[in-house]
Amino acid sequence: MTGEYEQTETLLEEAHEINLKIGDTDGIASNNNLFAVLALFRNDPDRAEKLSAETIRIMQERAQMSRVDDSLDILAGAAASRGEIRRAAQIWGATAVFRGATGVNPGRDERELIGPHKAAARARLDKAAWNQEWERGRSLTLDQAVDYALDGVAEHARGQR
Repeated sequence: MTGEYEQTETLLEEAHEINLKIGDTDGIASNNNLFAVLALFRNDPDRAEKLSAETIRIMQERAQMSRVDDSLDILAGAAASRGEIRRAAQIWGATAVFRGATGVNPGRDERELIGPHKAAARARLDKAAWNQEWERGRSLTLDQAVDYALDGVAEHARGQR
């Protein structure tokens, strides 16, 4: 599987260079999320967070938050991989509401990529606690969910210094 990750990363780097060259900001943001998912699979939540946070900032600058759910999924996966299960559940709860409101459902590939992280996180918290955090996330507005997710990134970055 390591060879597949390396091949994927090489192809993503090539696409990223092209997107930079032609100034395709949407392509750059999309590539960042793909790099971030790859980082999650390589057990590098720091890189996954950094890339997804950068993607969210790009979307905020362009006022194009329509696909922020992918970045939130990744940030939740990074939080879960660090054992921040309650934070992850809240972010995933907020993402579910956003998807329900917009009618955007995760694609099959996305379910296969993020699903195992969500299932592992859910197994680490009792059902009542998971549901409580999920509902807390569902009560957040999209802006609140993004702020909450990015605050977690900032807290983690401060802790690394």
